[in-house]
Amino acid sequence: SELCDPFSPQCPVGGVCWPDLNLGGFECLDGADPVGEVYGDPCWYAGCGAGLYCASSDNFANCGSDNCCTNFCKVGEANPCTEPMQDCVPVFDPEVDPDQSVGSCEIKK
Repeated sequence: SELCDPFSPQCPVGGVCWPDLNLGGFECLDGADPVGEVYGDPCWYAGCGAGLYCASSDNFANCGSDNCCTNFCKVGEANPCTEPMQDCVPVFDPEVDPDQSVGSCEIKK
C-alpha cells in the first residue's frame, strides 16, 4: 500500500488515507462502504473521506452513531477543531511518531 498525507491525500478512487498505528505513518487503504464525507457523519473503521478520521462518539457533542468522522489536525495549531471542547490529540504514540505532529479532533479524556 502506498503512503499518503492525511491533509492532502492522493489515494486511488475508493481509497482512504488511514493511520498505520504500528508504522507511525499514513497509507492508502480501501475505504469502508459507505464513506462519511463530512464532519459528524457516522462511520465504521476506515470509513471517512479526505481529511477525516473515524473516532468514537464520546469525542463529539452530538454523534448519533457509535463512531463519527472528525477532522485531522496539526498538533499545536490554535483552535484547529470544529467543537470548542475538542483538542487536537496526537494520532500516534510517541514510540512510533516522535514528532507527534498529526492529530485528530477529539474531546480530551
